[in-house]
Amino acid sequence: MRRLEPCKGWLRAMYRRYLSAIAFYRWISGYGEDYVRAGAWILGVILLFAALFTLPSFALQTSPSSGPPQPVGGFWPHLLYSVMCFLLRGDRPFQPVHLAGHYVSVAEGFIGPPLIALFVLALNRRFKR
Repeated sequence: MRRLEPCKGWLRAMYRRYLSAIAFYRWISGYGEDYVRAGAWILGVILLFAALFTLPSFALQTSPSSGPPQPVGGFWPHLLYSVMCFLLRGDRPFQPVHLAGHYVSVAEGFIGPPLIALFVLALNRRFKR
């Protein structure tokens, strides 16, 4: 019924088609039908944020609990940190140097759980048949 409801105005129609929660549900998991697409989104987000953490403005350093902070180099520690932020793990071995890095890690923490939920829903629907 929602799909059949007429939209009043082109701006509202564009919002409903491209920016609504239903549009994101369609883009991310194909209305819960495609778990591969949802998994690709998860992998893409993790790799995107790992690449962001390699930039100087989002640089990482070792945690002060393990001694004096040292800069982190290489892609693998950034990938590990990205996965830990995505999964909302609190025991991260690294921390961002600048405040912008903290904002990016929090943003990844907000994006991760809904993507995981959509992946699990699509996987459940696929194997329920």
